[in-house]
Amino acid sequence: MYTRHKEAIDWFSKKIKINECFVGGTGHFFPRGAVVSVSLGENIGFEKAGIRPALCISNDTNNRKNGNVAVIPLTDLSNKGGRPLLPTQFIMYKSKYSFLRLDSIVQCEDMRIVSKARIGNVLGFISKTDLQSIEKRIKTFLAL
Repeated sequence: MYTRHKEAIDWFSKKIKINECFVGGTGHFFPRGAVVSVSLGENIGFEKAGIRPALCISNDTNNRKNGNVAVIPLTDLSNKGGRPLLPTQFIMYKSKYSFLRLDSIVQCEDMRIVSKARIGNVLGFISKTDLQSIEKRIKTFLAL
């Protein structure tokens, strides 16, 4: 039985507000490698939900011209519970990226396309070296 009616109603209200307040998507630019705040709404199954940091991973041409951006939501490292990382996962440490609240995992298996209307502030940027490591994990996930 579904028990999260309040959360669903709250998300529906936020969704309407996001849609009504958003003016065009192509005028906003979120560069590849930026970590942004994203409102993902309510989840289905194991999808990431809520407002959380996410890594912009789509290319800059898309990110300038399209109203949607590919992102990878970050999740709290402590959620791993000591289990080993998957080959599609990468750790971002708060000690290196002070804009993060927590040590976080970039879970490339959770990549998604979102409207720029869902994106709030740019929190910071990751290093080229870390971006390259994440790109390898995306290739692993997509079997490229």
